[in-house]
Amino acid sequence: MLTRLKSLLLLLVLSLILTGCSLSLPFTTKKAALQITANPQVTVFIDGQHVGQTPYDTNDLKAGEITVKLVPEGQAGVSWESKLTLTPKVVTVINRRFGPTADQSSGEVFTLEPLTKKTAAGLVVISTPDDSIVTVDDQPQGFAPVSLDTITAGEHAIAVSSPGFTDNSFRTNVPAGYKLIANIQLARIPSEAAALSLETTPTPSPASPPPASPSATPSVASASASAKAPPYVEILANPIGFLRVRANPSTGATELARAYPGQKLPYQNEENNGWYKVEYTPGKTGWVSRGASGQYAKLVQ
Repeated sequence: MLTRLKSLLLLLVLSLILTGCSLSLPFTTKKAALQITANPQVTVFIDGQHVGQTPYDTNDLKAGEITVKLVPEGQAGVSWESKLTLTPKVVTVINRRFGPTADQSSGEVFTLEPLTKKTAAGLVVISTPDDSIVTVDDQPQGFAPVSLDTITAGEHAIAVSSPGFTDNSFRTNVPAGYKLIANIQLARIPSEAAALSLETTPTPSPASPPPASPSATPSVASASASAKAPPYVEILANPIGFLRVRANPSTGATELARAYPGQKLPYQNEENNGWYKVEYTPGKTGWVSRGASGQYAKLVQ
C-alpha cells in the first residue's frame, strides 16, 4: 500500500511540474503530504528535526502546523524557514531557488484549502515583496495579496511582478472544491539594489534625465520624453524610481525600456486594461502600466 501511495504522489508531483498544481491526493488517508525541491540541493528540517535532503517527499505527516527550514550546503546565511499548515489529503509543495543572498532568492509554496461547495474554486496569491502586481490569464488583478473567490476550476496562467525584482509566471490547475493558495517570493535584481533605497537615491528630476541604468535595458529616449503637447502619458514618482515599458500590455511581456518620473511619452491613442500605448523613442512604441489606482502613470489630454 505504501508503495502505491508513493507512486500516486510521484504522479502528482509530475503533474505539478507540468501544469502547475494538482495537489489533492486521490486516497482517503487523513495524513498530509509534503514535497520539496530546491536549487542548489538543501538539507531539510521539520520542527527542528533533520529529515533528509532535497528532493524530499513524504505522505505520512500529521495535518496541522509545522515549521520547515531549508539550509543550502555552505550557505547557512541564506537558509529559508517558514511555518506551514498542512491539510489532510493534500500535498503542500515548496520550490526554492537560492541566490547569493536571502533577498536574491526566490520560490513558491502551493497548498490547498477545502471549500464547503464542492463545485466551487478559489485562488489566493500572496507575494514577497508586498503589493506585487498579479495577473491571471493575462488580466490584471491588482496588487498582492489577491483573492479570487469565483475563479473557474481548471488551468490558469499566473504572473507576479514587481519593479526591481525578477518576474515569476507559471501555469497551475485549480481543482474544484478547493482554494489554491500560492505564496510567491520574487528575487531582487542585484544591479538595481542601490536604486531601491529611497534614503540614498533621489527621485530623478524631469529637467535632469537620470543616469544610465546599469541594466542592459535601455532608458526612454529623452527626445520622446520631452513631448510638450497633449496627449501624452506622464510617468509618476514611485519608490523604485522607474517604470518598465513593455512590448505588450502584460506584466509578462518583454521589457523594452525604462521610463523615469517626470518623463512625458507621446500617447498612441490606445489603452488596454489599464495599460497605455506610448512612443518611448522616436518611431518605437510600447506599453506602460497605469497601476491599479493610477499610481504609476497618468494620461494628459
